[in-house]
Amino acid sequence: ELLASSINSTKLFGCSEMWGGIIVQSGGLLNIEGVNARPTEIHDALTGVYNNEGTTFARYAIFDHNYIGMRFENGSHFNASPLTTEGISATEFRCSNGEIKLPPYAGEPSNTHILLENVDEIRIGGINAPNPGGLTNSFTDAVYGIRSINSSFSLYNSEFDRMQNFSDVHPCFTCGAGIYAENSTSGSFEMKIGTKNGLTSTFLKNTFKNSKIGIFTKGNFVLDCDDNSFEDLVTGIRSNRNNSNITIHDNNFERV
Repeated sequence: ELLASSINSTKLFGCSEMWGGIIVQSGGLLNIEGVNARPTEIHDALTGVYNNEGTTFARYAIFDHNYIGMRFENGSHFNASPLTTEGISATEFRCSNGEIKLPPYAGEPSNTHILLENVDEIRIGGINAPNPGGLTNSFTDAVYGIRSINSSFSLYNSEFDRMQNFSDVHPCFTCGAGIYAENSTSGSFEMKIGTKNGLTSTFLKNTFKNSKIGIFTKGNFVLDCDDNSFEDLVTGIRSNRNNSNITIHDNNFERV
């Protein structure tokens, strides 16, 4: 495990087995930065970055062959306008060749690229002129792109492709989802997926494709899904046991 405050154009990886990852302590701030030609890379971690009431900014970064890419727990994390430069943008979450290379999870896909637990609010993705298209986040080859447990979040400018329908326990109804969000409380959480509040940039939308499920929610969520694309999925959006408001507006569904 590593305690850090800033990482720039660096590659961290495991040798014979997976390593613990980076810890951001309560109240701490971690900047993961790179440039387009030389991104910062975090490989082979059990959890690439763990935040317990801390904050992580990532831009031009690659997370590869991690069991969990980034994990946020408790409290409020970064949640300013998606038109600002801070947050998580131009970051690639992947599991190259679809399999983790090192034990104890060798041969399995990444489980979750971003895990949220008891998070009050966090924004994932955003844009910044003059090259908004170059700041898209990508999520590929994991069981879940984003898994949210009793949390609220907003998502912009991100693409989910080839989520893996993998489980040691079969059948798994939630595996292979770009987003899987569950609420085990009696209250309600918010999910804002795509353009909202008068923001009109086409780069704010998200894309879900070539997977089993785009978005799966279980429990009460105020879901606002606006101006996203769903392509080549078994199920685009599925919401179970939800007694809260759901708004699905101006989305594109093809071969779903």
